Amino acid sequence: MKTNILVSIAFVIVAIVLGFLSYKKVLGDGWLDRADKVASITSLLIAIVAFINPFGGEAAASRSQNINIGGNSDGSAITQTGDNSPVTIGDTTTTAQKRSIDALERVKSELLDNFNNLALQIRTIEQQPPESFWDMRRPNETELAYQDRAKNEFRDYERFVQLLNAQLKFSGNLTATFQKDLAFDPKVAKRATQTYEQQQETRDSFASLESGLQHLLSLNLTDGERTAQAKSLHLEKMANAKMLLADAASYFCLIADADDIGLMLDSFSTMGIDAQLKPGESGYKAAKRLAAKFAREKADVLRASLSVQSTASQREIDRRINDPYLLMLRKAAGLPPTLTEAEVNSLKNRQINQDETDPAELFKLAAFSYLESDGHAATVYFERALATGELSARQAQYAQASIDRLENPDQYGESLGVMIIDLSAGGSFEQAGLKVGDVIVALEKEVANEPMDIASALAKSGTVKIPLTIVRDGQKQIVTVQGDQPAAAKLTQLIVLNAIQL
Repeated sequence: MKTNILVSIAFVIVAIVLGFLSYKKVLGDGWLDRADKVASITSLLIAIVAFINPFGGEAAASRSQNINIGGNSDGSAITQTGDNSPVTIGDTTTTAQKRSIDALERVKSELLDNFNNLALQIRTIEQQPPESFWDMRRPNETELAYQDRAKNEFRDYERFVQLLNAQLKFSGNLTATFQKDLAFDPKVAKRATQTYEQQQETRDSFASLESGLQHLLSLNLTDGERTAQAKSLHLEKMANAKMLLADAASYFCLIADADDIGLMLDSFSTMGIDAQLKPGESGYKAAKRLAAKFAREKADVLRASLSVQSTASQREIDRRINDPYLLMLRKAAGLPPTLTEAEVNSLKNRQINQDETDPAELFKLAAFSYLESDGHAATVYFERALATGELSARQAQYAQASIDRLENPDQYGESLGVMIIDLSAGGSFEQAGLKVGDVIVALEKEVANEPMDIASALAKSGTVKIPLTIVRDGQKQIVTVQGDQPAAAKLTQLIVLNAIQL
């Protein structure tokens, strides 16, 4: 028997003797106190532990003799080979692989959320295409006023798309965060990144639709022309979004398992697309074929857009020819109710009069062109009037301000712009610091489109001061005007010259 076992047995015997002597029946109460009892019990426990532990010493010693402390001579990892299976102490491959697998699962979860949210966005926008203005032109309503109402309706649709884009939930945080862990398998990292990039392109399609609608609002188009172009734009961007999302699915198939594919297909079914995709190369090819299908749809939309816009122009001409307000005006002027062939051709072609050189006539042509929603022609006529060199300084200032209004409509908000072309000393406008050339665009929160809007507001204000929003040197300013005093100013709309003294 080994020495440590004998020592343990001796401890046990001593502990038993001490415990026995501690009781009063043996030597009385005074021989050992309560602390001695505790000591004897503790000694017993120590002995038991000492007795049990040495039996494991041989195995521990045996194992310790098999550990390679210094590492192998060839520089490979330190290993332990005792009774248990081999364990590599210096190898990190297994840990890196596990991190890569965990990272991929989290990235796939993010990508699947993106698939779902993008599909919902496509379905929502696809089910809400732009529509023509629902109302007819009212009696005594000018064509310009009617087109402004239609434009406001279209602006509401653009804001609807803008709101949807702002609320879209889309993320690439995990894809970016776990790039280092995914790099354990470069192919997997590349496919995950490609999936995310195509999803991002899909989201950009919605932003492109929004900017396209904003561009259409900036153009001087009729409601029919604007709606036709917006519908083509809508179809094109939806086909493009589906194409890009199918491309994203092709790369996702190369890193996804069957459960992942099932979740992705649920997203596609949201758009009404019955896609047959599987994990791996076969799913990749099937998704690419689906993307090619939507690419053809997009091409068809682009080819059809030209004929659609042509048809829309003809419908707009027909609407104007048969417009009840226009018919009433022609009858009052002693003109036949139907337009002449020359007038119809003018509406169709919108040809710019290249021969006119009289500044006054050029001003009229600019106004008529704008009333027919042709802002480009109006700009050309004002520029030609300036080029004659025959305009007074004030006329030139008016022409230049009108061009600025045509080219930068956002600066003027919803207003056509009312320009001050003359001021008298002592009037409320002069006292407020207004100057000739200032363009009034709003009174308090009301848009100013013509001088009578301002005259009406001043008459109703009484002694209350009214804040006017003006454009001066390309910048908006607020000027406060006293309402119970004569303005002593001559005003006119921009573009459509119609001077009124206030």
